[in-house]
Amino acid sequence: MEIPHFSQVSESVGISQKKSRAWGNPIWGDINNDDFLDLIVPAHMGTPEIYRNQGNGTFVSQEATNTFFPEFPEEHHDRHGFSFTDFDNDGNLDLYITLGSKKGQPGFTKKDLLYRGNGDGTFNNIATEMGVENAIGRGRSGCWFDYNNDGSLDLLVKNKLTENHLYLNNGSSFTDIAAEVGLADVLGRICSIVDYNNDGKLDIFLTEDDDFTAMLLRQEENGMFTDVTNAANIAPKKYGRGIAWGDFNNDGYIDLYIAIGSHSVASEKIKKLSNFLYLNNGDGSFTDVTDSAGVNAGNHSTWAAAWGDINNDGWLDLFVTNLGQKFGTHNKNFLYLNQGDGTFVDIATQAGIQGYGDDEYQYLGAALGDYDNDGFLDIVLKRGWHDVKSSTELYHNEGNSNNFLKVKLEGTSSNRLGIGSLVKLTTSFGTQYRQYTGTDGGTLYSQSALPLHFGLGSATTATLEIVWPNGLIQEIHDISVNRVLKVTQP
Repeated sequence: MEIPHFSQVSESVGISQKKSRAWGNPIWGDINNDDFLDLIVPAHMGTPEIYRNQGNGTFVSQEATNTFFPEFPEEHHDRHGFSFTDFDNDGNLDLYITLGSKKGQPGFTKKDLLYRGNGDGTFNNIATEMGVENAIGRGRSGCWFDYNNDGSLDLLVKNKLTENHLYLNNGSSFTDIAAEVGLADVLGRICSIVDYNNDGKLDIFLTEDDDFTAMLLRQEENGMFTDVTNAANIAPKKYGRGIAWGDFNNDGYIDLYIAIGSHSVASEKIKKLSNFLYLNNGDGSFTDVTDSAGVNAGNHSTWAAAWGDINNDGWLDLFVTNLGQKFGTHNKNFLYLNQGDGTFVDIATQAGIQGYGDDEYQYLGAALGDYDNDGFLDIVLKRGWHDVKSSTELYHNEGNSNNFLKVKLEGTSSNRLGIGSLVKLTTSFGTQYRQYTGTDGGTLYSQSALPLHFGLGSATTATLEIVWPNGLIQEIHDISVNRVLKVTQP
């Protein structure tokens, strides 16, 4: 087994080591259309960190105010979910930010932020005119998806203890239809979008800290959502945090990993918690394979989880961050290398990505992305917690001799980003499947906008089959490797 290796390059590539309070995953996206991933690191009670990729392996820090983010609310530091999108299908990334409401303080109102991207790395706030301010909601996360498959991305906003919103994109504005489809009063702070049963309709999975249990909501033919958690054999799980969907066994059905953790429960209770890996059976149900797969990560307070082919061998690996507990215990991260037989081996320490130090709180957010376009997934980590300031760390994947293919979708009759597409890649070594939801293999209050990444091993050609959100099927044959393939919907 060849062990991948990571180098901590934060300071050398321009990632600031200033300390800030974290909340959720960092997000990757190309905000100025130069084909290099830029980075935003959310901050709960401070100014987010924005890094523009220079295209030479380094970043330049930008201020999250003035010309970059006009109308940025410096007076209200309670920011949670950061979500990239292209809601107007103009080819420029937009950004939605959810804000809390001072713990539900009576009479307090605020405004979530919808920034329309100009394509040059600058944005304009249009939340008010578009009707997505979520003024009295205790905003936690926003998930973009094409709910009604009309070619425009809609927005699910999850709030804490206040009504949720499903904003239907009308082109010039949004209309809230959450109550009509059964989502207004559904609990859960962290949302993820998936088509778990391959029926072409996007479903919703929710987690939340403390006493709320995870929930799988299936979208029906009439557009309503039904709680199928128990029917799917997903046992009630408290203290759910990071959600990671990925087809780890390459059978065409997407599997589920749930990171379990909390900052508010006693350490003795944390020691009894376990993360969960659910194998999709292909019939609408799941089987708990956590222990047999070797990805338990018990006795830890884990938060973020993300799937990605770290060593480009054609099998999805799994990275899990560990927030740890007070007094610096149980702080190790996990990198589970897929063995291709349904089992995993933790190689975080050997790979140099296990983390270091015994801070009171350690690693909260994580995001995978190939920032230098060398074909290997790098990892950015955010340390700290809402009342503990800490730094951002970028780990460069040193790679190996395996090949890769990155696929950037461009919808025409479907939404521009291609969110909701199913992509099937075949080489002489087998077939892999990806559902494109914009994320980097996992979500924690966040949504990135990335090309799809496939590791190919030693394969030198590939075939793609893309099922676009509107059902159109596109095939591409004899694809050369080690490049970004831009695919426009016919």
